[in-house]
Amino acid sequence: MKRIKRLLVLMMVAFMPSMVFAASGSISVSASNTVMLGNTVTVTVKLSSGTAIGSWEMDLNYDKSYLQLTKSSAESGGTRMANSVTSGIKSKSYTFTFKTLKTGTTKISVGSYLAYDFNTMSQISLTSGSKSISIKTKEQIEATYSDNANLSSLSVEGYELTPAFNKDTLEYNLDVENDIEKVTIKASKADGNANVAGDGEVELVEGPNKFEIVVTAQKGNTKKYVLNINRKELDPIKITVGSKEYTVVRKVADLPAVTSYTNSTVTYEDNEVPVLINEVTGYTLIGLKDEDGKVSLYIYKDGNIKDKYIELKNAETVIIPAKLKEASRFKSMEIIDIKDLGVKGYALNKKSKTVIIYAQNVATGKSTYYQYNLKDGSFMVYDDELLEHDTELITNYRYVMGGLIGVIVLLVCLVIFKGKKDKTPKEEIKKVEEVEEDEEESEEDEEESLDITANVELSRAEKKRLLKETKKKAKEERKAEKKMNKDDFDF
Repeated sequence: MKRIKRLLVLMMVAFMPSMVFAASGSISVSASNTVMLGNTVTVTVKLSSGTAIGSWEMDLNYDKSYLQLTKSSAESGGTRMANSVTSGIKSKSYTFTFKTLKTGTTKISVGSYLAYDFNTMSQISLTSGSKSISIKTKEQIEATYSDNANLSSLSVEGYELTPAFNKDTLEYNLDVENDIEKVTIKASKADGNANVAGDGEVELVEGPNKFEIVVTAQKGNTKKYVLNINRKELDPIKITVGSKEYTVVRKVADLPAVTSYTNSTVTYEDNEVPVLINEVTGYTLIGLKDEDGKVSLYIYKDGNIKDKYIELKNAETVIIPAKLKEASRFKSMEIIDIKDLGVKGYALNKKSKTVIIYAQNVATGKSTYYQYNLKDGSFMVYDDELLEHDTELITNYRYVMGGLIGVIVLLVCLVIFKGKKDKTPKEEIKKVEEVEEDEEESEEDEEESLDITANVELSRAEKKRLLKETKKKAKEERKAEKKMNKDDFDF
């Protein structure tokens, strides 16, 4: 008995190392918290250990009434993960793609698992996690979206805004010195799911600068904060064009870039200001800035600031729309106002999408007619062949319309003639009926005549003979009359 006990103890000691957990590890399950019904969700299972792993075996559990497996990186192509390696690894990941089948909350977990130390072949102590996934309809998900489009803070680095920031105050002002060319706008969103646009480093032109910081909430609604930064000008020159007040641009760097123009200066109201000149076109352009800080170019001539400068560009050419030069070849067209260009043009009618304008080529200085598309702003040199083609189309159109009118008139005449023709048989039928009535009356008269004859003691045979001859004669007369009427109708 003692010997048996000693043997059992020795066996336990001999096998003890294989039952001791030499290292520890974990199994994590990760996926999106919420998934839209009908969409797919990717689940990641990761085995990790502080020591090298030599082999492992795991099974993924999920509810098939909620999820349908469509893709797996497991060795089996399903949910069983089992493998061994020739050199130890400290982590191994698997991905599974599921299609969502119904709404509700479902749980994904690793049910059974084993892993062994690569060096000692002892079992690794593992802990396993799980993941709950909420499956919702689009409407259910959108109902949870935040509509918070507020900022939690708004500032310009190194400056204080007026008034002090408040999430419900939408407009702020700031003055900076003339030598400040750039500032940094900082904006923080109140809701982490919102998006902010318009912050960061911005460039300043002299005078007023307007910046918009737009917050878009998760639900899609937006909120706009306006920041007015005034960069102080040196001796600003004010000018009124039309009914709007502008400030003359004093720095060449603030002028918009235009093709084929070079920098120069002019003296305007005893101040030297930068301008752009083009010797080919003869134009001198001066910059004017509106109250929002937007700079536009205007034509400067003989000490006066005139119309706004507008140029059109395509891949090869830059043109300047000019005052319309009327020509007899366009006499069949209408003259319309093109408000976007500030000039007039020729068009087939007021609804035309394409017009003919007169413009000057910036590179060559040559002025000619251009075909301009009102919808997309494209243009090309107008070809007289196009006018001839359009004129020919109009002429052909008129011929076609004339022919159609003639056909319509002819059809109307046929309808009227048919109506009259249909009426004639009715009249003839009425005549025939009247003739038959006359015949019946004639027969009655004949019989009366025969009766009279009978009264003068004619024989019975003679009476029949006279009646027969009388009927025959009347029948022939009716037949002749019908034939005559028929001939008249056919004619």
